[in-house]
Amino acid sequence: IMSSAWKAQRRQAQDKGKKEVQVPEFPVLVHHIVEGDKGWFGTMGALPHIPTKPSQKTAKGIVPLRKTPPPKKSKVLTAREKRKLHVFDIPEESRVYDLYLSLHTLWKRYVDDVLSPQDTMPTLVEKLKKIDFHGAQIRITRSICPSLVGTTGIVLIETENTYKIITKDNRLLSVPKKGTVFTLFLASQEVTLFGVNLCYKPAVRAARRVKAPSSVEL
Repeated sequence: IMSSAWKAQRRQAQDKGKKEVQVPEFPVLVHHIVEGDKGWFGTMGALPHIPTKPSQKTAKGIVPLRKTPPPKKSKVLTAREKRKLHVFDIPEESRVYDLYLSLHTLWKRYVDDVLSPQDTMPTLVEKLKKIDFHGAQIRITRSICPSLVGTTGIVLIETENTYKIITKDNRLLSVPKKGTVFTLFLASQEVTLFGVNLCYKPAVRAARRVKAPSSVEL
């Protein structure tokens, strides 16, 4: 049996042709209300009154039935989408060593500002772990791939586990960091870098203090 007051309110709303239901100010003796072909039906039970916020009511005190808006789709490309669109691929006509000499010149100015002759060895090591290698000139000193040993080139792309370098004979090579020892050319010295210590994304390596592994394997 439903409350007579609730049925009167329901009848009044139906007469006016409104789809909104006015919330009663007392408990309703129904568990579940279903709209059928012949009217509204409910099951027995006591349901406490849940007050609504005043801001959700209209001027006549009727709560509108609103639909939840669909979630917004992210505009950031995933790694799979980037590979599909060839975002990081360098076209064949751009694989010319001389095109990137100006990039290497800018990198040398950047390193001169970051590094100082007064830096101690621990400070120098920490700075080298965080610098940006895009535009740096490196040489592969030792590697698990013998064909790469002795190769010199300019770093064009750095990922978590690889360097993509352009060589003087206009070859674009993907060099794994793990299992490779690099020689980095600075203004007045050469620095040996173990690639296993640099197996981080550039943004992560620059923002965090990376921990060197306990051993180096070649």
